[in-house]
Amino acid sequence: MSPTLESAQGVITELIKTENTSPAFSPHITLLHPVSKSTPLDEIKSLLNDCIKQADLKDKLSLSLKQAQGGSHYYQSVLAPVSPDEKLSKLREACEKTFGWQGDSVYFPHLSLLYGDITTERRDELAKKVNEEMTLPKCVEIKEIAVVDCTGTAGQWRTVATVSIA
Repeated sequence: MSPTLESAQGVITELIKTENTSPAFSPHITLLHPVSKSTPLDEIKSLLNDCIKQADLKDKLSLSLKQAQGGSHYYQSVLAPVSPDEKLSKLREACEKTFGWQGDSVYFPHLSLLYGDITTERRDELAKKVNEEMTLPKCVEIKEIAVVDCTGTAGQWRTVATVSIA
């Protein structure tokens, strides 16, 4: 994990202690979800390498984060939106095309900071706490794409493979 993601993990851990209804999870920015479980893992990794080439990525992604804000879904309770980034957009487009993705075409890249069924007011309070009292990195470095089995609750998710970007 890069130092910037380690810093983000500290914020996630503090929020989970404050709001003990959230499962623990690692800092991440979802690229595409879901990918069919019927696709063999080696094929997914090969396709991801193709996507990296299509997006012309030759080095890690350095993504700028906006201030924390409250979200509107369980998996977006408190989050830090990612500033628009051409390389990330190209990678997402390549993945959508390569994996034949049929989902919502609106992509909202963000770093999740807390999951949970909490009120809008509480989400906003916690986002304000992050912005005023915690050290959220202004930028995160993404060096790899993780393939995560999202079966079950977030606490049960597990990384089954990684593909290096750099």
